[in-house]
Amino acid sequence: MKRPSISIVGPGKVGTALARLAAAAGYSVNAIGGRDATQASAAATSVGDQTRALSVEAAAAASEMVILAVSDSAIEEVALGLARAGSMQDGSVLVHCSGALTSELLAPVKENASVSVASFHPLQTFPTLESAMTSLPGSHCFLEGDGRALVMLEAFGAALGTQCVRIETDAKVLYHAGAVLACNYLCGLIDAALGANEAAGIGRGTAMTALRPLIETTLANIANLGPAAALTGPIQRGDAQTVALHMRALEDAAPNLARLYQTLGESTLSLAEGKASFDEATRAALRRALALDPS
Repeated sequence: MKRPSISIVGPGKVGTALARLAAAAGYSVNAIGGRDATQASAAATSVGDQTRALSVEAAAAASEMVILAVSDSAIEEVALGLARAGSMQDGSVLVHCSGALTSELLAPVKENASVSVASFHPLQTFPTLESAMTSLPGSHCFLEGDGRALVMLEAFGAALGTQCVRIETDAKVLYHAGAVLACNYLCGLIDAALGANEAAGIGRGTAMTALRPLIETTLANIANLGPAAALTGPIQRGDAQTVALHMRALEDAAPNLARLYQTLGESTLSLAEGKASFDEATRAALRRALALDPS
């Protein structure tokens, strides 16, 4: 397959990383488009001499594959603007990088030109440009949309060193919810653990240093064994007394953490029941300890 020329709309971390990685993989990155000319120029310069900083509309007209690396709230507005301007080439491909939103938002561009549309979501976290450059290769990217666009994106993803997986359009929101639970909510969970330690008089820095080996070992065990086999602790062993002690201490010191402990405890109990053979008395005791069944 002939590699398409590429334009990136959105000169932020993800857009700049995609442009630089694509150029390194041998793609012709013709343009970086953005509303902020200074930012677009800086991103284009970082890619190479062949990449121009253009307006959004001009960048879209400059290449055979156009990737929108813009915020979720801007995708529909940009697509409508490209449709009104007639910017897209006939036979080109328009892609956005949202995790939760689908390619259906790009439908307006198909009214004026024979354009294929898709979404391309790298399942990775990008706090900085440098982290995006190093962590994107080796990651999975989840795709949905028109068949021709997906074939082109699979080749693009492979060239960048990613593993591409197709999903159904109507399943994308659930897929992204799972990603948020695993990534963003993990940050919230670890912050809650630090908060419990802080309530116990242990400084956050000390607590993070102490908890890090535990967190890393747990993640490694989950990766190697799966969540159920990796599960340890009081719920897994049916220790309702310890669970009740935790709940009372958290309710006294940090009620918001007690609610989180209760919710996660319910989920963990379901996981543990698939692994351990609890008798009904143990199961009932654990539920009472979590205040899920106060009777």
